[in-house]
Amino acid sequence: MALVRAAFVPCLAIVLAGCAVADEPSASPADGDFAALAASALEDARADGASAAQIRIIEESLDSGEVSFEAVQGAVHATFACFDAAGVRYEELAPAVTNGILFPSYTFEGEDNSAIADECIQANSNFVEMLYMRQPVAVEAANDAFEAGMPVLIDCLRRLGYEIDDDVTADELKAMLVMQEDDIGTPKEQEAIDRFRCVGEAGIDGW
Repeated sequence: MALVRAAFVPCLAIVLAGCAVADEPSASPADGDFAALAASALEDARADGASAAQIRIIEESLDSGEVSFEAVQGAVHATFACFDAAGVRYEELAPAVTNGILFPSYTFEGEDNSAIADECIQANSNFVEMLYMRQPVAVEAANDAFEAGMPVLIDCLRRLGYEIDDDVTADELKAMLVMQEDDIGTPKEQEAIDRFRCVGEAGIDGW
């Protein structure tokens, strides 16, 4: 089974009561506070056995105030080198714009190789990927992309029968899209799926 990964898969619209990603930083500073985000990522990377190269990228980001696309792409290429050494089959895809920002993307063979692949990602690029997509410029791009899709999203939701004020905010819409864990297996699950189809119709990748 081939798994597609855009470097650090962004928070998708189909979530359970929020955006949850494995191995998130132990601390969750505000996305706009890059120095705190980078310090948290550095602490977690050191604690979780990240490679020296991945740690160095995070350290350099503390000086530059950002993680560049070239930096995250370099970290992902280090993951590829690990894949090669471990015998994990993968394919590098063209970088893709997701949530308004450019991400490296690739596929790799899952199931039998998924644990090995996860170890490669964790060691070489995971923390850099997280920091890349949570830095202020990425958060701003994601917000802009969501707001650009709001007119289509609102129209679609209204066709489903939802009453939405003309002055609805992006945060209010995001809250409306969330599916609670207790909704799974109930009619509310299908309602959530229908709402998520509106997200796709609006061209929104996530947030």
